[in-house]
Amino acid sequence: MTGRQVVPVHFIAENSKRFYRIANWCKRLGIKFNLAMLLLPDEMYKAQHGTFKVVFGDPIPPETFDSSRTPNEWAQWVRAKVYEL
Repeated sequence: MTGRQVVPVHFIAENSKRFYRIANWCKRLGIKFNLAMLLLPDEMYKAQHGTFKVVFGDPIPPETFDSSRTPNEWAQWVRAKVYEL
């Protein structure tokens, strides 16, 4: 552990329908590698000069991340905090 605070950041924006369609197909077919992630550079390029909202949450102190949960469980906990923003 680095002993640093974690600042939750939520980018409120949408990708293209194509991106979500490919992501859903990967999920349905049980493909572990998310092919839609390969489209992210293209999605970011298309969003250039666009607007989106960024919300910063309160910093989470490093003492929060103790051994009561696994690293994956802590990641899910932080993810839930981000979606609460």
